[in-house]
Formats: sequence, structure tokens, C-alpha cells
Amino acid sequence: MKKEKDISCVIIDYLELISYGESKNLSKITETNNILSNLKNLAQELNIPVLVTSYISHKKIYHKKIMFLH
Repeated sequence: MKKEKDISCVIIDYLELISYGESKNLSKITETNNILSNLKNLAQELNIPVLVTSYISHKKIYHKKIMFLH
């Protein structure tokens, strides 16, 4: 595929929009781990960089900061 299409890198913007086919009964964390594992395998197989962006909720970060302060 890499030779046929001359792929030099893969960029995925907003990881949360990707769904994992077998994820109906999986937690979001497990689903995300499966997706990232497959993307890592793809990068290694094609020997190209894979850049993935993801959304992080500010509320969750703020909540964790409060927890660390206590």
C-alpha cells in the first residue's frame, strides 16, 4: 500500500471520532487502547510516522488538579 500510494505519513485529527468495530461492549478506554495499538502497528508495518490528536476535557483536568492539591 505504501509503495502504491506513496504514503509518507498518517495524520488523524480527533481520535474520538474513530470507532473500533468490536467495541460495542468495551469501555472507551479499552476501545481507545485498541485503536492506538492498531495505529502503532500500522506505523511500524509501513515504517511511517502516525500523528494522532485527541480532545482532553478541561473539566477533567481541572478536577484532577483539585484532587492533587488535597
